[in-house]
Amino acid sequence: GDAELLCVDGHEPLLHHLCKNINIRTDWAVKQIIWRQDHVRLISERGEEIIAKKVVCTPSVAIMKHLTFCPRLSQRHEQIYQSIRMEPCMKISVKFHTQFYPF
Repeated sequence: GDAELLCVDGHEPLLHHLCKNINIRTDWAVKQIIWRQDHVRLISERGEEIIAKKVVCTPSVAIMKHLTFCPRLSQRHEQIYQSIRMEPCMKISVKFHTQFYPF
């Protein structure tokens, strides 16, 4: 519907509830993804290993170019992600104390 939802404590409690049975790893640099019919193995840059039934991996394009996939991705997919350029960028957030825009 058109109802609005306000997360008074932010989105973190909602995410924790939705992901309570999911093993989420951050700051865990994946080096190799080995896919098999019944499981996926992830090997980190430190040689650590995770075996799971399913994996969601969200690397940036720059990181994607350094991952090893087994079996290899199709030539078409490799060409696509190798052709994407990622220029250096900077994100700036600014907070103004007074509203000067007409919203």
